[in-house]
Amino acid sequence: MARREFGTIFERKGSRKLYVRFPVGRGRPPIERPAGTSREIAKKKLRRVRHLLDEGVTVEKILHEVFGDALPGCITFRDAIAPYLEFAERKRKPSTYKGYVHLLNTAKEAPWTERALDAIEPADIAQWLDALDRAGKAPQTINNHHTIVSAVFRWAIKMGHAASNPASAADWEPQGKGRETYLSPVRARELVRALDPPLRSFVVCALLTGMRRGELQSLRWGSVDLKGGSLTVEASTAKTKDRRTIRMEGRLLVEMTKHRLATPKQLKRTRDLVFVHPNGRRLSESFIARGLASAVGACETIPDEMKPKVTMHTLRHTAASQMVAGGRTLYEVAQILGHKDVKTTQRYAHFQPEAGKAAIQTLERMLDLDKEDEEPAQVRDADADSRIG
Repeated sequence: MARREFGTIFERKGSRKLYVRFPVGRGRPPIERPAGTSREIAKKKLRRVRHLLDEGVTVEKILHEVFGDALPGCITFRDAIAPYLEFAERKRKPSTYKGYVHLLNTAKEAPWTERALDAIEPADIAQWLDALDRAGKAPQTINNHHTIVSAVFRWAIKMGHAASNPASAADWEPQGKGRETYLSPVRARELVRALDPPLRSFVVCALLTGMRRGELQSLRWGSVDLKGGSLTVEASTAKTKDRRTIRMEGRLLVEMTKHRLATPKQLKRTRDLVFVHPNGRRLSESFIARGLASAVGACETIPDEMKPKVTMHTLRHTAASQMVAGGRTLYEVAQILGHKDVKTTQRYAHFQPEAGKAAIQTLERMLDLDKEDEEPAQVRDADADSRIG
């Protein structure tokens, strides 16, 4: 009886190489590797893999012998850069991939990258990030370096090249927390007043829920319960792929009810998008950005130097800051925003009211358009809307 063909040979769009995928044993996922430019070479490599598996050779040694993978414990960070980038190129947009290349080309100049991955300590990463800070690198640039180094280690762990991720354990305080842009309640109200439908309800919903732009663009009427006072961010549209439900009350419930009433009957079926143009067309990213920029430009209370920094993500930061200032716990805010880790929400901790003092202002009042534009002293931020810290 003929022996079954071992593994598969396939192509990837945009690549001249052939790839192979083969099983390595029960309980382990199949492995994929580039295998040359001809089917004959790829078949030869698969036959070699099968022979070595039958001989009881470890998977790590097989990958080293047949595909040139480094043995665990021997690969340095610099060695890991090229295979990681090959992996990332298949997973990321070209513009994102280009940024990874630039960041890693800078990172590999650090002395610690010459050591084996498992010999690199969290302190090595922290000292390197501190050096970047002292050299005057922008906070976001430092954060990006930290993120990409951590990503390389996560990849290395999956590939069996490393046992832990020292970047995630580095004693390093992420930079830029004090440089986020936030809107005060007065500025948020003026912004809303400067908007016309359908963008007005879209922005109000963003300010009062902290939902991401993509989540708002994909929100459908079937996920909005006006009677029960809640809306649901479905797993298929959430950035984290986790379903979450947000309570609607007060100003948000009023705004969403008005928006529903103003929506043509043929556009409010369960499957229809909530925020659309009058003809039912989805709100594009460019339309949202232009409309928001135009409204921001018309706001007299927003300083000119701050206006270019006000984006959809600013609305999310504003929502989070006001939730915490209004008395919500960081855990509650993390649940509402859809943060997988409450550490991400920790950036808003400095908005928490001091013990014994009343909550600064609820989200309900933040956009109460019938109130006078008077900002309580507790929430006045010493002209630090864009420099809170």
